[in-house]
Amino acid sequence: MKDVQVSIDRIVVEFTDIYWDFFNPFKLRLRQYLNASLSLKEKGFKYHLHMRDSGHYLHISYQLTFVPKSRKNTLRIECHLDSLVHFHSWLKPLRDN
Repeated sequence: MKDVQVSIDRIVVEFTDIYWDFFNPFKLRLRQYLNASLSLKEKGFKYHLHMRDSGHYLHISYQLTFVPKSRKNTLRIECHLDSLVHFHSWLKPLRDN
């Protein structure tokens, strides 16, 4: 395969066993400081946060709807690689957790 070029337009990272006690204050901080929009859905992930800042975007999803209720759930982050760097300081608490 000669002269093949590959580009990545977004990255998806999933974290498992994220406690609600972590996600709820995290979500509130993002909504307060980055004006993140929150939506609730009945399929896929229940909570969706979407942020835009200076041409960068970050989409965070939490709690799969089809799993039994639990205090620990899956959290998913979707963004462009450049946006991951842009929002790094906001995502640091996830790494620390």
